[in-house]
Amino acid sequence: MKGLVYGLLAYYGELETLPPFPFLLHTAYSVFLGQGSNNFAELRSLLEGVRRCHQLGFRRVEIEVDSQLLVRWCTKGECNIWYLEDFWEELWGLLGSMEFRMQHVFREGNVVVDFLAKRGAGGLNRDWSVNDSLPDQLRGLLRMDRIGLPYLRIS
Repeated sequence: MKGLVYGLLAYYGELETLPPFPFLLHTAYSVFLGQGSNNFAELRSLLEGVRRCHQLGFRRVEIEVDSQLLVRWCTKGECNIWYLEDFWEELWGLLGSMEFRMQHVFREGNVVVDFLAKRGAGGLNRDWSVNDSLPDQLRGLLRMDRIGLPYLRIS
């Protein structure tokens, strides 16, 4: 399996109402990791996102992952796969300095992250911020997500 990192960091502050669309996006990113198992890819993806949150000074984060295994590991505070130990220890150290809440979401529930995942799987290493010109499709998906419209994937 190819490894990739993708994510979307948004900030909401302590506002009662959310600001208009452009101000929700803080950064979006896609990073290709190379070869590895699905557990490797999931854990490394989470670690990359938490590293970015830490570097940006975020201390209260809500994490949504599409891996129930990761949610279980973080709930129990242990990962029992030996070749992931170093990544797990770094992740747990970073999370220890944050107030976080983690929940499972189905991949279909976040089409924005799915869009970024496809770019990462294709080898794209890219960061987008609020000031960047976002791809039109990504901008459209963000708008649909913002107003709560469902996205139907038909194959």
